[in-house]
Amino acid sequence: MAHRPRATYRLQLHAGFTLADARRLLDYLADLGISDVYLSPIMEARHTSTHGYDVTDTNQVREVLGGDAGFRALAEDARRRGMGIVLDFVPNHMAAHHENPWWFDVLEHGPRSPFAPLFHLHWTHPPASLRGASGRLVLPVLGDTYGNALEDGDLLLGFQDGRFVLRYFDQVFPLHPQSTARLLMGEGPQRHGLPAPLQTALREVLAVLSDANPFLGPPLTRAECAALQDARRRLAQWTEEEPAFRRLVDDTLHRFAGRPGEPDSFDPLDDLIRDQAWRLAYWRTANDAVNYRRFFDINDLVALRMEDPEVFEHTHARLLEYVNAGLVTGVRLDHIDGLADPESYLVRLRDRLAGENAPWILVEKILGEGEKLPDWPVAGTTGYDFLNLLNGMLVDQHGIEFLDRSYARFMHDTPHAGAVSFGEVVYRAKLQILDQLFGCDVDRLTQALARLAVSDRHANDLPRSDLRQALLHFTALFPVYRTYTRDATVTLRDRWYVEETVRQTEARLRGHGEGEALAFLRRVLLLDPPPRHPERLADRLRFVVAWQQLSGPATAKGLEDTAFYRHTRLVSLNAVGSDAAEVDHPADVLRFHRHNRETAERWPLAMTTVSTHDTKRSADVRARINVLSELPLTWARRFRRWSAWHAHLRSAVDGGRAPNANDEMLLYQTLLGAWPLDGGGDGEGFARRIRAYMQKAVREAKRETSWLAPNAAYEEAVLRFTDGVLDRENHRFRDDFLHLESRVAFFGALNGLAQVVLQNLAPGVPDRYQGDEMWDLSLVDPDNRRPVDFRRREGALAGLRAAEAAGNLQAWLRDAMAHWRDGRLKLALTARTLALRTAEAELFAAGSYHAVPVQGDRSAHACAFARRHGNRWVVAAAPRLTTRLVRSGRFPLGPRVWQETALLLPPGAPPRWRNVLTDEVVTAEDVSDGRRLRLAHLFATLPYAALLSVE
Repeated sequence: MAHRPRATYRLQLHAGFTLADARRLLDYLADLGISDVYLSPIMEARHTSTHGYDVTDTNQVREVLGGDAGFRALAEDARRRGMGIVLDFVPNHMAAHHENPWWFDVLEHGPRSPFAPLFHLHWTHPPASLRGASGRLVLPVLGDTYGNALEDGDLLLGFQDGRFVLRYFDQVFPLHPQSTARLLMGEGPQRHGLPAPLQTALREVLAVLSDANPFLGPPLTRAECAALQDARRRLAQWTEEEPAFRRLVDDTLHRFAGRPGEPDSFDPLDDLIRDQAWRLAYWRTANDAVNYRRFFDINDLVALRMEDPEVFEHTHARLLEYVNAGLVTGVRLDHIDGLADPESYLVRLRDRLAGENAPWILVEKILGEGEKLPDWPVAGTTGYDFLNLLNGMLVDQHGIEFLDRSYARFMHDTPHAGAVSFGEVVYRAKLQILDQLFGCDVDRLTQALARLAVSDRHANDLPRSDLRQALLHFTALFPVYRTYTRDATVTLRDRWYVEETVRQTEARLRGHGEGEALAFLRRVLLLDPPPRHPERLADRLRFVVAWQQLSGPATAKGLEDTAFYRHTRLVSLNAVGSDAAEVDHPADVLRFHRHNRETAERWPLAMTTVSTHDTKRSADVRARINVLSELPLTWARRFRRWSAWHAHLRSAVDGGRAPNANDEMLLYQTLLGAWPLDGGGDGEGFARRIRAYMQKAVREAKRETSWLAPNAAYEEAVLRFTDGVLDRENHRFRDDFLHLESRVAFFGALNGLAQVVLQNLAPGVPDRYQGDEMWDLSLVDPDNRRPVDFRRREGALAGLRAAEAAGNLQAWLRDAMAHWRDGRLKLALTARTLALRTAEAELFAAGSYHAVPVQGDRSAHACAFARRHGNRWVVAAAPRLTTRLVRSGRFPLGPRVWQETALLLPPGAPPRWRNVLTDEVVTAEDVSDGRRLRLAHLFATLPYAALLSVE
């Protein structure tokens, strides 16, 4: 690895924040202590994209961002400063949209398109509800049924770039070449007065188009593609230069233009559309009809067949070029679990990127409780495992037990009262997701399983309904995202997960008759016993791979995008990367230390993170909501009081209350977590953000309403309730709310500062999300893509540097503590801990990890650890669970708070230390069992420490 990262900074690029804007931030980021600029996807995407994951060309940098020249300028400027560039690369999917030339070609030429093998398509899968759809791609893009869209005149025949197309508002669908030929021949070129030479040339062109049947024949050759391209070029040229040909085209378009109110007038266009390699369908039919693998349930993102080496070469050319040129020093691989064979892909990528410019490679991989990252050739994950352990360590375990009881009481009168256990919520949510969003995938797998059963003497009589039920419940209960079976060998890890899930599923299905089907599913997934015939083994492996590519999306949608919005006991624990066990039983300090020790030993260059573009709420919002676990009685009284006060704002919808209890509790916690520190909760901007969040949240919960079936009455009732709660005239609530909010905000800030120190000094490479070096009270995407005030941050950092240069650091820190709401204190801890990482780069890259015991009456209220490399030591220490230590507004400082509580340093640790955060020197006391540092001394000026050993 030519460039070793120390700390990364994620920037969200879009039309309003380009590569040039990122380039202008380089000096600021370098001064902050960032070694690598971590960019959201930069390859060409849909022109309306604000995130870049809907890629249309994997080998071109988006022009709206500055194109190739803009990227090279940024990378060169970064390299001159000794900084690296980390790219977020998307190997799993592309946009299923006409702006994607590869997808457009597939729609035009059907199975014969040379680009068809790039995508994961099921041409031969015939959805039972769609007659005649077999062999055609079903595109669920219509806002109404096909017949209504057609007869309303929303589907229009057009001509562009030398081909006939169908337009549906801003979407374009190409007709296959034979259709273009038939339309032009059917119009009678002679009758339109085309000159004889043009008629001859046109016949030549139409002959080329007529030979390109989209359904019959092998893939089009390069020569055939070139001939078709030349034919279209000539047609486009004649359209511009030959008036007679333009009239021929216009008359053709007129002939297929139906008249709303006259259904029969649309028959010609209907017949033409039904002859294409695609079929337009109502978007609500996607669950039953779609016959291409998607990214999760997003219809306009189509999966790539990255297991094919040719697909790899097609899609990675520009990435390889940039890495080999030293312009890209790191690669973050999006949604690695979506690939058929992640390990083979990663090995291929490593081999192609080997050499002096070999990059730092990370995978976006969510690990379940106790799950370990497979031994892949990567530096580690993007850090959700760390996020949840650090976050859980800042939650009061005893408070969680009280919140469980109060949450159950609050929910007792709701229709979902029996689903209070988070594990049960996840199970039910996954069943619903599999049925409502992935029904077509489940049907395909059921059909495949039934075909496998025919050749199994113990399964050939199993009803298909039993196979489907076994598959559904097994997948809903599977505890991690997927297994990784790729050949005839099933690893011990995968076998354990399958066997454990079979046991749980048996308990669920006992007495329902699916036991034999479940036993057969187990044999298939474990390849046990191995089939006697090689072709049967290959069939089983294909099934296993397909199931693995379903279980991940089902878990993601069921857990992250459904259960997290249904279980609102303490929503700060509902973070990406957490699972049922972590939500029910948050991590403690010991688990945090165990994870860090393993990271130091096995994955020292893994990323650690606290906020990302995918988190459901920012680290600072979570840090605030965590405080409620320390004030469980206060919080229980408050939300019951507020709920009673706002009873008149609730509405009756469909026989129930709106909002329901879960959604109401989510609103109150969201307000406490995101209420602006500048007092801007009264502003229209904040109200708009909360309204948008609540509408998204209730749809994600999929109980009263959903994206698939919006319930306008429920959503409007929730928004009216939200407006009523936020009404400035709601004085009784507002006064009571602000009294609690001021406490939650202060103690949440103490948590947020602890996160900075512990993350930046822990093993791994810390990642900062744009703007979170100061307070960031963002909610879920797209709220977390709001513009960042970088000028304010640059000014704050300049003020810190001026104080350091003038020797006034401690006075500056006291002022920053007094005005903690402005965020300067968080920026100072960020900058000074990252400066320590820079100065002690070798220690943080290769140093060992040691948990530092905290002794004394306040031992539960601090966390500390040490890093060591040779004779160099660093100790990090921060407070936790501080509501029982001090009153709101007072930092936990000095002997009155900490009394005799002390850190017991590891054996061999030196006596003298400099706190890099304050520039104070402290000396450890010699005691019988080693050396200790009293927190009363260590936390005299600032209740956080980043200690560097003094020679």
